[in-house]
Amino acid sequence: LVPCGLNDEPGELMVDTGAFATVIHESDILRLTGKKPAALGLVRGVKNRETSVGLVKLEKFSVGDWERKSYEIAVADLTPWNLGTNRHAARKEVRGFLGGDILGLHGALVDCGTRNLFLLKPQN
Repeated sequence: LVPCGLNDEPGELMVDTGAFATVIHESDILRLTGKKPAALGLVRGVKNRETSVGLVKLEKFSVGDWERKSYEIAVADLTPWNLGTNRHAARKEVRGFLGGDILGLHGALVDCGTRNLFLLKPQN
């Protein structure tokens, strides 16, 4: 798990190296923005579970000290993965999955021994 911020509200994201994109639970987005994004398509995950996915623009999104303003992010109902409104007690602050869009773009290095995630800063 890595620390994140959604419009300055703290939480955690589960690192998912197999996810094509970072996805936030729709109940968190609905509470923070008052908007439920329109479905753009379907995603399939663990145990072949399927859910619709949409996009929403957050005023501010951060992972650790990496921060972006006016950031567009994927949104889905993550309750089939025990996240969101029916969160497992051990994962009560998990807001979603940190996926390949951010991990790949920033050359993520996962140190399994120390349980640290390093994101490279892009060169200008």
